[in-house]
Amino acid sequence: MPPKMPKTCFFRTLCMGMMILGACVDEGCTDEALHVLQRKTSYRTSFDFHLEKTVTLTGLHDNFNIDTVGDSIRDIFNSIRDCVDSSARLRFAMWIRFLVDTAHCDVNASVNSGSAVMTISTCGHFPLSATLFRGPGVQYDTDTITFSSCAHDTICSDLRLVNKAPVRFAMAKGSQGAAHQCRKAITVSSPVVSQMFCLDIWLSATLRTWTQLSFSYKDKGIITTWNKKAEEVLGHKSEDVVDKVWTDLLAEGWVERCLEALEKIQSPGEEVVLPMVTGEGLHCTVRFVVRKFGRSSCFFFSCGHTPPSPTVTKWPLEIRSVEGQGRCAFAAHDLAARELLLEEEPFYTRMPPKQLQGRPEWDEAWTVAFNGIRAVLTAPKDSAFAAMPEKPLLASTALVRDLLSFALLPETLIGALMNFSYPDLDSEHALVDVARQLAELCKERLPECRDADVKLLQLGVLVTEMNIFPGGRIFWTMSRINHSCAPNCVFSAAPNRWGLRSIRDIAAGEEITISYLGEELLLPTLQRQWLLWRSKCFICRCPRCESPEDPLRDRACNSCAPIPRRWQVVHQPAVWRRKEPATKGRAVALLKEGTEFDATGELRTTKEGLWVFGEDSDSKKSGWVLVDGSALGLGPLIEPIDPDFSNIWPGKLKSRFQKKALHRPGDMREFDWYDLDKVTRVTRWRKEEGSEQTNAAGESVPVVRFCDGHWTCKSCGEEGEALEKEEKVLVEVAQRVFAMTLPDQRRASTAGVKGLALPTESFVLSALRLADDAGCLFGRRHWIWQMGLLFAVDLDLSLSRYTYMKWDGEFLLGTASMLLEVWDWLASLDLSQEPGYFLHSRALLLSRELDSVEPSDLIKDRFQFLQKKLRQRLDSLSPAVSILPGRDFIPETLFIAH
Repeated sequence: MPPKMPKTCFFRTLCMGMMILGACVDEGCTDEALHVLQRKTSYRTSFDFHLEKTVTLTGLHDNFNIDTVGDSIRDIFNSIRDCVDSSARLRFAMWIRFLVDTAHCDVNASVNSGSAVMTISTCGHFPLSATLFRGPGVQYDTDTITFSSCAHDTICSDLRLVNKAPVRFAMAKGSQGAAHQCRKAITVSSPVVSQMFCLDIWLSATLRTWTQLSFSYKDKGIITTWNKKAEEVLGHKSEDVVDKVWTDLLAEGWVERCLEALEKIQSPGEEVVLPMVTGEGLHCTVRFVVRKFGRSSCFFFSCGHTPPSPTVTKWPLEIRSVEGQGRCAFAAHDLAARELLLEEEPFYTRMPPKQLQGRPEWDEAWTVAFNGIRAVLTAPKDSAFAAMPEKPLLASTALVRDLLSFALLPETLIGALMNFSYPDLDSEHALVDVARQLAELCKERLPECRDADVKLLQLGVLVTEMNIFPGGRIFWTMSRINHSCAPNCVFSAAPNRWGLRSIRDIAAGEEITISYLGEELLLPTLQRQWLLWRSKCFICRCPRCESPEDPLRDRACNSCAPIPRRWQVVHQPAVWRRKEPATKGRAVALLKEGTEFDATGELRTTKEGLWVFGEDSDSKKSGWVLVDGSALGLGPLIEPIDPDFSNIWPGKLKSRFQKKALHRPGDMREFDWYDLDKVTRVTRWRKEEGSEQTNAAGESVPVVRFCDGHWTCKSCGEEGEALEKEEKVLVEVAQRVFAMTLPDQRRASTAGVKGLALPTESFVLSALRLADDAGCLFGRRHWIWQMGLLFAVDLDLSLSRYTYMKWDGEFLLGTASMLLEVWDWLASLDLSQEPGYFLHSRALLLSRELDSVEPSDLIKDRFQFLQKKLRQRLDSLSPAVSILPGRDFIPETLFIAH
């Protein structure tokens, strides 16, 4: 049940309105000129109330002026509206009935395309006219004319009844089928008693009130409204503050400054900062948008507030215009790292998808027209990503929700949204064209849009898409903050709480930035710029995008990278060391499973596979060992020993999953996502850390850096475009396959696991093979391999939660080594966000799993080493924000089986 509006507040407002209305009649009228015929108020569970009030005015004089009647009715509207919180539903409608003597007057009516207009002439006395936006029906005959209209969130913004002047009604455009409808009707009836003029007022409509912290005061600063969010944030109950002076809630010593700031406000929409005292005696600095009503009345709604603190906190940022960038946010003073700077409630929320379901307009004709909306998206010729191929941009249901939500907004909110950034309508960007086509379709097919201008609907789509946050919300302050791929702040979201947090120290005057991207922050520069151009219509020129280097595309150098020197036998029961690199060569030693040995680094490749030369203290037992016996149907025979105790490398992800979860290591049907030449397996053991790092043998491990559009190895000078073709092919696939949302995959509907992604076995195996191939081609620093590792980590954690799979020390060791490798890789990228912002939630889950498993003696040292390393990472940072939340998914066959 929605919370009720406080009865005391409502009755106080209602009675005040009645008193004003009763006192507004000109002194020239007698007491009998005003008769209250009926007043009825009723309460229900949803707290609807109905007020029916009829005022009969008789003995009208030429000098009678009832301006104040209209003003008073409008005041009642505003006062009651301010009392209602966002969950209440206050229904208003206005009926005004003019009763005239048709024997002494002319009744004329006309209808045009924009409005219904009625003009009444009462024998030359009191000429009146009324104008409404045209509604769904206009009916009239010789005796009665009825105008009716339906709207959503209707507010009577202008009601003036003036002697010998127009009567005007302005109402918001709305929808006939809205859940809460408001009706306005003007009825002219005859015959009636001569010399009589009746004004019937019945108020009954729906108003949505502010979700932001808000309050209002009137004469002498007396608080008249105090909404639920104000109670929640400031800790004062409405019954404790209503009827008190609002300045009593200001911090000590701030009253004069705040009153001076309010005095300077001249127009609606200007902002003021008020340091307020909470119910617990703490201080909360709130920035309000102010609307003045005359000299003595104000309405405030919050556009952000600081967390409560023992002392007054300065407002953290200021919004000012920058040439070529619009309005930007800057630090008002020095800001510390990892601080919650402000919290804010959205002033606009896009309608949820469920509100589009079941509409009669979604017929076959709509589907054909909607699917036909498209435009070609091209990159600007002067951009770094100009070579990206053209792609079609299609309409989406999210854009339909943008448009419908905008069409139903009251004009005040439409005006507020128009102050935010959006592309020019003459722009050649594909989204502008798609928005235009969608606006034309909706105007033609949807009743909410038929009276709206196409360009206004088009602007509604664009301004929403440019400024919307996750969850379909737009914020007065935070939506004005610009993007950077290396931001200094991050947007945080919790149930019914949204805020802005700093992620590093910010100097006074420095621009405050956030990232409009999530997981896409871990894409190369060209892909990030393309995505921002596609969705936000701008080319990112942040320091990270302008840098000539792109560390996400670094790869191994095939010319000079050394081969691991320490190896271990993994094949049961043993492998042979031979004099020559061939299975027919003479055997010189038998190496049992688990045996470790040193290698010289010399390699030979034959039809049977890759061979390494192993050393022995007895030179007669030194010889060649086959690395992988797949060509012979044997699988991996020996594996390198990582100095960091990792047991995962390129080429192993797919076989590891098959062996553990599917219990069938052989090849299975996979998707043909790409077609590459034979993938070399030489680079799969190399862990490139940069020229300053060393491998197990103490040798530097070189990396081919991607700089100024090409790869260059600083050690051997290798340059060229050797693998650019292969990389381009794999990048297209990897962006889709490793997306955190796992698009286009089936979802579980079973209670308890609803929403769990259920890809096919073929999809999972193909994704792991993609990571293996990318790692073998480009090495372990390339972003595709790292995203493949993260995919494998999420898969392992999901298997333990949603299947009967039990952890064992060796498998868990692999999961931990993968997560730590991704952590180290993120740390090496020099991002503004620490790795914990991406991986903390996964690391926490994995740490608990490590604590629950007892490793075997064979791997105990490695297990404890990684366990300690992971705990150190967790202790170093506990971020309140997760940029890459974990994704839950398991193969569909395993879900059915369990």
